[in-house]
Amino acid sequence: MIRRHLNRSGLVLIFCIGVAATSAYAQTPAECDFSQVIELQNLAIAYFRQASAAEVAGDVEQSCDAAQGYLSAMEQQYDFMQACGSPAQIVQVETLLSQSKRSKEKFCEN
Repeated sequence: MIRRHLNRSGLVLIFCIGVAATSAYAQTPAECDFSQVIELQNLAIAYFRQASAAEVAGDVEQSCDAAQGYLSAMEQQYDFMQACGSPAQIVQVETLLSQSKRSKEKFCEN
């Protein structure tokens, strides 16, 4: 259930943020390297997949650890967007960060 919900909302939103970040790349100062966002998105996706696989396997501890990694990657994206993103990008990341926090709680509650 958690996995299906996040696959529909979280991972789609991660992709949308990546597209927005890529389009904004040419319009930002040199110190705002949007390739960092892409790396963080890839990391978040990898952690989410680990959490989902561990959940399916019944390994609550591994699932929770991976969910914490997912949340951490999303928090780093949020910090980056606070410094370099547009207001719309910040709102997108805030939404995804909120979902990530709920997901972590669900992965870790068992």
